[in-house]
Amino acid sequence: MEDLLLAGGDYATAGEALESIGDSQGAARAYTYGGLVEPMEALLARDQAELDRERTVRDAFADYEMHLRMGDRDAARADLEQCIATA
Repeated sequence: MEDLLLAGGDYATAGEALESIGDSQGAARAYTYGGLVEPMEALLARDQAELDRERTVRDAFADYEMHLRMGDRDAARADLEQCIATA
């Protein structure tokens, strides 16, 4: 599908279409082929923000489990609240 969208030569529309179906790598390629730096940077920034959110949730949940095992319920609760707020 990516090849078909790129073959049309409208790289901005191809990138948007690929983004809409969750193909970030294909969208970045389309933007790159079209020399569309701003949309590519915005896409990469959104992807990085999502990765950061996922990492924060994983770390907070790991901290929650550790504090729960140690018996520190207040810290465990705070970690769990951070998971919920971030997710």
